[in-house]
Amino acid sequence: MRTKATVSSAIILGSLTVGALTASALGSAPAASASCASFFGVGNSADCTSSRSSIAIAIGTGAKAKAAGLFGVAFAAGTGASADTNDSLTFATALGDNSLAIAHGHLSVATQIGANGVAATEGLSEAKGWGLNLALNVTPGAQQVGTQIQAAGLGNLAVNLFGYGTAADQLQVTANGIANFAANLGGNSNEVNGESIGGFAVNVGGGGNSVTGAGPAGAAVNLGGSNNELGAGGFGFATSILGSGNSVVGAGFGLAASLLQKNATLVAEKGQININGLSIPPAASALQAKKPGNGKKSSPSSAGAAGGKKSAGGSGMGGSKRK
Repeated sequence: MRTKATVSSAIILGSLTVGALTASALGSAPAASASCASFFGVGNSADCTSSRSSIAIAIGTGAKAKAAGLFGVAFAAGTGASADTNDSLTFATALGDNSLAIAHGHLSVATQIGANGVAATEGLSEAKGWGLNLALNVTPGAQQVGTQIQAAGLGNLAVNLFGYGTAADQLQVTANGIANFAANLGGNSNEVNGESIGGFAVNVGGGGNSVTGAGPAGAAVNLGGSNNELGAGGFGFATSILGSGNSVVGAGFGLAASLLQKNATLVAEKGQININGLSIPPAASALQAKKPGNGKKSSPSSAGAAGGKKSAGGSGMGGSKRK
């Protein structure tokens, strides 16, 4: 089986950072305080702190809320819940036991609804701070800390609705860069990434899917099935519908679509349209196989090998699948 997808270093770093904060929130929750509140810098305590223009409220044993910057609001409710804001006009809401919401970067919102989940935003940089990002994670009934949602950069949206993961095989949804969108609806242990500039990635249902839409303006959509690997970039489009074990790559204005297939490999680039292996225009390997060559017939085995190779356009976008 193929290994788990490798995404950009920024996404990996962001996910690791969120994971570390999650562990900190879970491991350091004191049992002495059940609730606290701090308004505009008044009423600060070990569990609730606010700036002169912010509000922090925590309800529940070991719950914590921190609101920094201008006009920030942090609200945490649940045992071990934690909400943290920074920069101007940031809002963090964590609802559920061991939930974590982190809103960094100006004009950003992080909302975690349900137990054992993480929603986080981060601005372009610590120095500039601009974000305009939204991270929404809805994980009712989650039994383990295994779902991480992050929007990092400028103008990004990352959403998970009712999907879940485990500590060993997490569900991750990340929108990283500028004006990216990543969403997961249902399913388990999926990985969805919108990255670079204008990336678009969506997964609906299934399990163990890896879906990456990379900029400029690459779009990847997986509908159902399991263990699919999709990658799109350079104004390309890739989709798999009700299939399993497929590898689909669309790059350079190419459109690749797998419909009701299993273990298929499809690549479309340079304006190609490839649907279930039917390419328009035909792939270069297919055209070469039809050409007469010095009186010799093309070798079916060599033509098949050439047609079966993955395009270099799939590197860095589709990645490789999780185990």
